[in-house]
Amino acid sequence: GVASPLAHQHVIAHAAEKGQAVAAVADKRQPRFMRRQQVLVYSGSQGGWVEGSVHSLLPDGSVLVRYGKGKNCFEKKVPHNRIDTSIRRPYLRKQKVLVFCEELNAWVPGNIEVAHTDDSLVVLFEKGGMPCRAFVPKMLVQSRIRRVC
Repeated sequence: GVASPLAHQHVIAHAAEKGQAVAAVADKRQPRFMRRQQVLVYSGSQGGWVEGSVHSLLPDGSVLVRYGKGKNCFEKKVPHNRIDTSIRRPYLRKQKVLVFCEELNAWVPGNIEVAHTDDSLVVLFEKGGMPCRAFVPKMLVQSRIRRVC
């Protein structure tokens, strides 16, 4: 049997009623986010992409994000149909970055090979003319990876 789109919508609604996090299930191409995941949020008032985090996934498929610090902390509800243009993971596959190489004690150019959903990364870079691959766990990303503007 071929499932009708209506039946698919019923499954999504039923899962949402059960309190499960169903963010962007209807569109398989949209990224899935988790609570407390670090993300970049597009902010019109801030004039571009800012670092933030996912606060919660709402039953209607929208995502509640928070960004800013202290008194300048903002909360934004992103409807499911705006997720692709409003939220993205901090690093994307093939993105150019600088990676700190301990052996060389220097920052070297590299590329993200894999951006895992837990925010850990696999980075490709060259060390002494030889291609190298490094796994960077989430807790070290902030100190070992820099964006290339």
